[in-house]
This record gives sequence, structure tokens and C-alpha cells, in this order.
Amino acid sequence: MFCRPGRNLVLRTAAGDAVWVTWSGIRDDGLKAWECTIFRNESQHLSSDIRAAVNATLAEWGQPPPDGIITYVDQSKVRSSNPGFCFLSAGFQRIGRSKRRGLILLQFLP
Repeated sequence: MFCRPGRNLVLRTAAGDAVWVTWSGIRDDGLKAWECTIFRNESQHLSSDIRAAVNATLAEWGQPPPDGIITYVDQSKVRSSNPGFCFLSAGFQRIGRSKRRGLILLQFLP
């Protein structure tokens, strides 16, 4: 098992060179949201085209909770000078940082 306990939607390319996981479960941050827990792209597709994964999630699960879809970005683990850029390009907004580790918190409201 590579996903957190709860409800998970795993999307991947046919070649297996890109993956997206949306998770829904009991949260400890007070948000009522689905969370993108994994996004990895080693394909030729642009990472900023994650809107397809967001749309696939909405098509499968319907309307998200009040706080939409969120993700946390650990800026120390990405090489970009603009951490979370691909999410921002897909319509996510920076709404803060996590309390414990200071991760960038991004949110998408459809």
C-alpha cells in the first residue's frame, strides 16, 4: 500500500511515467478538503497540465468538500525556484503554510 488510509483515487499515464493521487479521509488540519498527496511527472507532458488530473478527480468523485482540493509543497524537495508552480498554473492558490513543517499550502476551488 502506497497511499494513506481512506479513500484514494490513483491516476497514472499508460506508460507509468506520471502519477497523481487524490486522498479523502480524516484530516488533522481542520480543512474540509480532498488532498493531492502524490504528484510526480517524468513524462513528456508539461507538469503544469495537471488540470486534467483535477478534472478527472471531479468527474469521478463529484463536487469536492467546502475547502476544495489542496496540496502541500515541500520547497526543500523541489528544484524549482517557484515551488508549486505547476499547481498555480492549474488554478491553485497559495493560502498559507502547514503548522508543523512550514510546507506551502495550495488550494483549488472549482
